[in-house]
Amino acid sequence: MNKKIIAIAAIAVLSGLAAVSCGKDVGDDSEVSVALPKVTVTQDEKATTQSGETTKANSKTTAVVVSGSGENSSKEEDTTKNTETTAAEDGETKTDGDTNANTGGDEPQVVETPTEQQTEAPAAQSLNKTVFGINDLSQAITSVISNPDIPETVSACIPKGDEGGTVYRYKYGSDLSFDCYSSGGVKCIANIYIYSSNYSLDSGITVGSSKDSVISAYGEPTNSGSYLLYSFGDKELYFGLNGDTVSEIQINYV
Repeated sequence: MNKKIIAIAAIAVLSGLAAVSCGKDVGDDSEVSVALPKVTVTQDEKATTQSGETTKANSKTTAVVVSGSGENSSKEEDTTKNTETTAAEDGETKTDGDTNANTGGDEPQVVETPTEQQTEAPAAQSLNKTVFGINDLSQAITSVISNPDIPETVSACIPKGDEGGTVYRYKYGSDLSFDCYSSGGVKCIANIYIYSSNYSLDSGITVGSSKDSVISAYGEPTNSGSYLLYSFGDKELYFGLNGDTVSEIQINYV
């Protein structure tokens, strides 16, 4: 008899469970109280970035289970999922220490442009004096012109020098020039040509002076006519004339 009663009670319990599972109400005098599983999710932290940051999701789940004594007991399970992802978009660096992620790991190359060494231009020639006399003959050309330009080689008759009468002509502008001979590698003055009033003789005579002024300064010339000539041993002064006015002055070796 007791076994039948127990079997009937068991069937009743199973029926109650079936009724609950189908959504039916449970009576007050039922010995079993069944509640649907209840899930509670709380999000403690959720952060998502697109480049180089970590996404973390912490969830908490509460599950309600059935107790055979009619009482509800709950068991909490904490599930923490830590997911670290790294997203790198095109052209971005993935990690802090990887500074060359987009260049295949090669160190950046610094190319230095060689600096061209500038050479100083040669100093321009300059004139040391503007007043000349017969004593300037046989002097080195550098005593008259500093940093002289490369001379022209001309044909002239100069009875001096160790290069067979070769003549080197140095020009200073268009109104002053010097013919030189070589003596021991030094270019020495043999002829001086003056074509401008910018330069003069030590007597004060210059281009533009009168014929009478020349005669007053040097006396009667050795030769006269279209020019005036004065001899001083192996040296001479030559004055070209344009009418009665000096147009050219030469200081020469004879």
